[in-house]
Amino acid sequence: MFRATPFVCGYVGPGDTALWARLRAAAPVELTAEASGPHHAVAASTAPLLDRSASAWTWGRYVIDRRRPADWRDAAHELGLAGLWASADGARLHTDLSGLHDVFHRSIGGTTYFATRIAPLRDLAPGLDTDWDGWGTSLAFGGFIGTATPFRQVHRLPYGGSITADATGIAHHHESPAWLGDEAPAAGIGEVAAAFRRAVPGPLTRTPHHVTLSGGWDSRLIALAMVRNRTRRPTAWTVDPDTGVGHDVEIARAVAQALRLEHRVVPSGGHSWGRHRPNLLARVEHLTWMHTWLGPLASRVRHLSGPVVDGLGGDVLLRNLFTDAALLAAPSRDERLDLQLHALGGGRITARRPLAPALAQRWADAAREQMTATGDRWSGHPSEYVLRALAVRTSRVIAPSPMRLFAPEAAVLLPFMDPAVLRTALAVPVAAKTDHTFYRGLLAALHPRVGPMPSTNDGLPKTPERPRSQTRRSAIAPMVEAVLADEVVLGLLSAAMIRRLRRGGRTLPDDVPLAALQWAAALADWRATNRAHLRVDDVPER
Repeated sequence: MFRATPFVCGYVGPGDTALWARLRAAAPVELTAEASGPHHAVAASTAPLLDRSASAWTWGRYVIDRRRPADWRDAAHELGLAGLWASADGARLHTDLSGLHDVFHRSIGGTTYFATRIAPLRDLAPGLDTDWDGWGTSLAFGGFIGTATPFRQVHRLPYGGSITADATGIAHHHESPAWLGDEAPAAGIGEVAAAFRRAVPGPLTRTPHHVTLSGGWDSRLIALAMVRNRTRRPTAWTVDPDTGVGHDVEIARAVAQALRLEHRVVPSGGHSWGRHRPNLLARVEHLTWMHTWLGPLASRVRHLSGPVVDGLGGDVLLRNLFTDAALLAAPSRDERLDLQLHALGGGRITARRPLAPALAQRWADAAREQMTATGDRWSGHPSEYVLRALAVRTSRVIAPSPMRLFAPEAAVLLPFMDPAVLRTALAVPVAAKTDHTFYRGLLAALHPRVGPMPSTNDGLPKTPERPRSQTRRSAIAPMVEAVLADEVVLGLLSAAMIRRLRRGGRTLPDDVPLAALQWAAALADWRATNRAHLRVDDVPER
């Protein structure tokens, strides 16, 4: 499984021999390299995206720049790497500036154990607690945000996060790159186009590349930049996003034909959603209940030769997704936060009242608190709400699609999340991106003919033409059965929601929110998977 990106685990602090052995034994793959020092130990599987030196182990490169980092800040802030840096005086464990690399940690007995997957940390000691507020807010956002995971005792390093250990003890740090606070001159289409072209493969590469081509602009920009760079033409891959309309496949086919790209449409089939659901929940370790529609595509591209180039973050960064003109015009910070919370999914907690009333209010409050806290360090920044959306939605909820479904088997390149592209795109005045004029100009600058072709951002009809796979009986029935079989999950739902589920049977009642059912079924699946590790009396406080 860990063919391109390694599995890594270890500890910072004094360490415990028995727990360290247990952590290594729980690894999902053979560990072939180890190192240790006075304040750390680390072990990893063999993979191309692991780089080791006497002072540092770094892993998971998603940028085109192949140079070795000079120090941990260079690794995290300029090259998008996670890593462990050590000396005789101490050690530092870190993720990248955007938190795209999952680094989970659990503290036991004065030592912080870490791994790039949750399960090995879960197995260190029994009697774990459910993070009920994390689960509740994941209904709103589509996944766990900030430092939360499904377990209260297991945490995730935040964007720019690191943990140090030395003779004085263990400390947690949260540091953004220095350039994010600089007063950068305003950037325009030319500067962004140049930075983006540098972030995708260039003319000298002979490596085959693959682009996940949709009907939108982000994947199109990648394809245009690679063609403009005279890169070996990538293979374009498309799958129907299960919206009930066929725009994505039709538009992607036209773009690929215009660029003379080999184009492969992955069939999804009427029952693919239900078939792929259990495996995808396991791959993402229930950190999100979204992305099942990507299952057919992911099962193909993760086994390809050559990197997969994905458009993660482009919509938030260049067309202000979740940061619209109404938000920017709101007169107060509280109103702007409320508008962004709603745009990010905050209404799911209360829409059609799926939850027990006391929990609905508690989790609605928690969602706002978590969203606010996640981006407070950027308060007053010209791109504050773009950065908030990147931290809450892109890095936590959407990133698992390339980072967990394509990787670790495939190497993944994320040009929009390249620090150099982030730096340049954030220098574009936010107001200039609200009406899509900027993005349209950027596409046209790279290819005057193909850039302006129709896209799914052009207000095409959204009336469903056919049933969605995720609303078929083959998808709905197992989810309803799982929810009804778990008394704890039922206890979270409103009486009306329970009646509707029981009445609907194998089909989705019109008055049941599909998102709420998918969330509840993911929770039930997680509880079934982890029942042996949870306290018997693990239920949420009211």
